[in-house]
Amino acid sequence: MGALHAGSEPSSPFEVNKKAKYLSGVCAFQVFFIYLQNKLLTINFYKAMSQTIFIGPQTRKRTDGIKEKNSYFLCPSNTVLTGRCHSGDENGKTWYEYSTLAAFDENNSVVQGNIIVDDIQWSPWLKESSGNGYDAVENRVLVGRQHNGDENGQTRYATAIIKFNGKEVTLVNQITSDSIKESRNIWNSSDANRFMTGRHHSGDVNGLATYCQGYIVIS
Repeated sequence: MGALHAGSEPSSPFEVNKKAKYLSGVCAFQVFFIYLQNKLLTINFYKAMSQTIFIGPQTRKRTDGIKEKNSYFLCPSNTVLTGRCHSGDENGKTWYEYSTLAAFDENNSVVQGNIIVDDIQWSPWLKESSGNGYDAVENRVLVGRQHNGDENGQTRYATAIIKFNGKEVTLVNQITSDSIKESRNIWNSSDANRFMTGRHHSGDVNGLATYCQGYIVIS
């Protein structure tokens, strides 16, 4: 007897039964294959959901120097502050460093997703030289700074939240930099995994400044 094909006409009740069993087996295999595919997708989904994802700096850029007195800087869209440098007094120059963002898994492999910097808010005005400084509230990072006058003038900071696929991130493991003489033209840049979250300056241009940095995770 020749091979049975799905499109062939059966010549006897035996062949009809054989064909029915054959088609039934094909359908059962297809259903089982689809089940396995869905099962694998489900496993991969929950595995991805359970792993820790980190948000870190990707491409950093530095601004041209701007006069410190009556200065204003706000990061370009979807970037955050990662560094600052100042030289001289209020008539000297200030530079800012900002960075785009990328998501990484625990193996430092890039994780695809939508990262946005959202909900920009400005802090109250603070006396620059007071030493009180400013620290962003929970889970917010610095994205801008504005300063009026000399070291006794007023400063305020812009902060924002970061979202990954619509979910707000968590800021952990915050650290404070060593003190830097404000006027010495020394850069403070965050490390490979952190963003700026605060700054404190005490005294005049020869006083000391410290910077706070945070680490971002998505659990």
